[in-house]
Amino acid sequence: MIYDFLSFIDSKTIREYIRKTGYKFTPAEQAVIMANSYNKTVGEKLAALEYLYAKYTDKDFGEDKVGTFYGESEMTFRQKLRIYIDSVKESLVLRESAQGYIFIVAVCEEGYSYSDCEKIYFSSYQQAYEYLKAKKEYYVDEISGCICEYRITAKPEGERYCYDHTYDNEFRLVSADAVLPINDELPELDISKYYVWLPLPFKKGDLVRIRYANSWCFKKEYAVFSWEEDEKDERFIRKRERHRKQGDYTDMFYPLDHFIEENDSSIGGTFSYDHYYPLDLDYPEISELDNVNCGTKYLAMALDDNSGYSLKELLSDYSWGYFRCRDLDKADEYLRIRAGEQNGL
Repeated sequence: MIYDFLSFIDSKTIREYIRKTGYKFTPAEQAVIMANSYNKTVGEKLAALEYLYAKYTDKDFGEDKVGTFYGESEMTFRQKLRIYIDSVKESLVLRESAQGYIFIVAVCEEGYSYSDCEKIYFSSYQQAYEYLKAKKEYYVDEISGCICEYRITAKPEGERYCYDHTYDNEFRLVSADAVLPINDELPELDISKYYVWLPLPFKKGDLVRIRYANSWCFKKEYAVFSWEEDEKDERFIRKRERHRKQGDYTDMFYPLDHFIEENDSSIGGTFSYDHYYPLDLDYPEISELDNVNCGTKYLAMALDDNSGYSLKELLSDYSWGYFRCRDLDKADEYLRIRAGEQNGL
């Protein structure tokens, strides 16, 4: 099998940066990133993971570059990979034979949360699948430009845990939860939840698009990258190496700043921040800038040392309530130039 590993990195920005810098991932790191891909189908991911399992020995996998939940384990990463692959295949079997399960379906339009979507229950996977397929045809035929995710949740009767199958806007199966043993005594077997360090091209002041591929929110948001890794910083290096020994995917999160608009606020809203998964980050296209609110645009300029717009000016504009009716020409012009540079235009 011949495949391009970097094609499993969904972020175009990160993918091209790694291709340019030539950074090499160990097979264990590759497996974690493959398992997290959203743009590849489950079948494509399984084929690539099987290839890694067959090609490399336990010693070759380089698992010291991947953080684990419980630190030391009697199982090698390759052994856990075998269990993970087989458990995803077991999840796929639910499509054909799943006695003792109920199936919950939801269609989520972009911009909404799954928790707010209508849930409908079925007694078989096939019934749930046919229902979603019909809904997909409706959204494609009746609502031009509508982007949705389609989810089937298989829940064993009488149990709290469940397994999600997610179909994308083209109705490709892009995610299937592994049917793993429910046993706290076992090492963590879901390799998609491991820590992997990623070299990132983002700099302080960069406006980035966030896609929630790994949560119950299906939407895009925009925020400002405000913290850079520094290979010369001893604290950063210690933190990274600690997570490589023991850490999960939440240790990969980065704090990003953004502005939350509030219509009933005299100053237009509030500044805030959240932590985001790096594989979900990308540079926005120029055409997307119209979707970014005023406060976030000016925040990007203020955090960019080369913009000529300072944090002092930002706070002054904010305190005067200018973000409610601010003329965006200055921020738009600057960010359009930056977006063009970042996208190679």
